[in-house]
Amino acid sequence: MTGSPAVVAAMSSVAALRGGVELQQAWLGEHASSVWRLPQLLSIHRSGGLILGVWEEGVPEASPCDGLLVDLPAEADGYAARHTVVWMVDPAHQGRGLGVRLRSSERRLLQQQPAEGHAAALPAGNEVHGHIRR
Repeated sequence: MTGSPAVVAAMSSVAALRGGVELQQAWLGEHASSVWRLPQLLSIHRSGGLILGVWEEGVPEASPCDGLLVDLPAEADGYAARHTVVWMVDPAHQGRGLGVRLRSSERRLLQQQPAEGHAAALPAGNEVHGHIRR
């Protein structure tokens, strides 16, 4: 990494979420069915999902993110759970710990949230989909 340490931040503005769509499209293809588009990301954000971006350099939400994590609220065996549907780092920025920073920030943020009467917010067996490494 060059300069200051990477920054992980929740993405909520339309501009930041567009950057997350662009990152997916750059590596999956512009019209790939697995790209989570802006209306979907806005809906996820509004319904309690967690959308994190990581920036190796630059200011969060003022420049395109270098990595993205999208986490949906879910239920497993009657308990509140989370389901990660996107976890990716731009290949130009891989090998620098950005993916690990995303996951550790996700865990820390979810542990701070109330479990809403359920036993766990993030079960140990949380399934991960969409991890892209090229």
